[in-house]
Amino acid sequence: MNYQVFPDKNATDEEFETPSKTFAKIVSEDKERQMHLKQEKVPFFLQNKDRKVIKAHYEKEKKTGQEIWPAKRAMHGTEADLISKADEELHSYALDWLVGGKKSIS
Repeated sequence: MNYQVFPDKNATDEEFETPSKTFAKIVSEDKERQMHLKQEKVPFFLQNKDRKVIKAHYEKEKKTGQEIWPAKRAMHGTEADLISKADEELHSYALDWLVGGKKSIS
C-alpha cells in the first residue's frame, strides 16, 4: 500500500514534520504485526462495511450487465453528452496523473 501525505498550504516544515513522522511510524507498525481483534475494531468494521458495499455494487452491475457510475450525472441531449464526455476525459486525465502516468494535455 502506498500513501501520500501533503501539508496544509499554510503549514511550516516543522508543523508538517511531526504528523508526517507519526503517520509513517503507525503505517510501518501496522505492516509488521497482525491487528488485535478486540482492540482494533474500527478498521475491521470499516473493511467489512466497504466489502459489503463493493460487493453489492458489483452484483448490481452484474445484474444490469453494465457499469454503474454513482457519481456520474444523468444527462441527455447533445450539450449534455459533450459535458459528460469532457468530465470523463478530465477524470481519466486526473486518474492517470495521480497514478504516475502523467499524460500531456492535448
